[in-house]
Amino acid sequence: MRASPPSEGDRAEPMSGAVEPSIHEVDFCGQVATAVAAMHAQDPTFPFAEARLEGFGTGAAKRKRKDLRFFEPGGKLALCGEVKLPGTPEGRSPYDEAVCRDAAQKADDAAVRFFFTWNVNVFVLWDRSQWDKPILERRVRDWKLGLTLTGPEEVARPENLEFIRTRFLPDLLRDLADIYTGRRRDWSMAADDIFIRSLESHLDWPVQLATAYLIDRTDRNKAFDAKVQQWLADQDWIFVRNDPDQWRAALGNMAKTLGSLSSRRKPLRDPNISRIFPDSSGKRVWSGAPDADTRSNTATKPRNRLCR
Repeated sequence: MRASPPSEGDRAEPMSGAVEPSIHEVDFCGQVATAVAAMHAQDPTFPFAEARLEGFGTGAAKRKRKDLRFFEPGGKLALCGEVKLPGTPEGRSPYDEAVCRDAAQKADDAAVRFFFTWNVNVFVLWDRSQWDKPILERRVRDWKLGLTLTGPEEVARPENLEFIRTRFLPDLLRDLADIYTGRRRDWSMAADDIFIRSLESHLDWPVQLATAYLIDRTDRNKAFDAKVQQWLADQDWIFVRNDPDQWRAALGNMAKTLGSLSSRRKPLRDPNISRIFPDSSGKRVWSGAPDADTRSNTATKPRNRLCR
């Protein structure tokens, strides 16, 4: 049974004005390499003996072109892939076209069957032997962290690194070992399921922006806060306003609703859906939910990025 991730309430909040520690991709991959070595030491039959972050090219190009590689005990390359931290342009989604293309090219150059893309929140494994299919259909499966980390600072928190190291990585590495050795073969997913997972992954970023905006706006504007609460009540959603975890979860669900609708070609004109986010023409296509203060600087709001 997989352990449940720590709740938002379990995470230590940074002190006001304090600079949160961060982490670089190199350091994060170093911790993954340590976990791989530990698993091989415990079980010599484990197919991955070590993992290393390796660069290609020279100078600045080499620093940019790095990937995480897993090796068999004899030194044979087993699989390779791209690791991008959340909160960076390339780390928004493991299904990012450029990241997937780069990972696939490196796998081609290295002549390995499996490669991966990983933005910490979601690890996606791909099968290069499916070369005759569109890239999205080459996906074997994905593994979700169970947390939504929005940047290197959140990844660097000790409790999150501990969760990744002790709860996420062991299950992930065992599954990868089963796939790589062929002990398990039936990992395929229907094309529509792959599409849905990809869409959800790409929506994560605007949903995070919208959630952060709603949290900040409701904390600073009582009138807006009251309208948000009324909208949530109209949806029959249960929440406790003075419980930070429940409130964050409720606003997250609200943002997901808006994000899901904004992904449609023609937004639904549902009278119970938000008019917070106008469409690109400036018309309010959704009504019935709280309106933001239009006197605020709209350049700081995520709404246009959601709806365009």
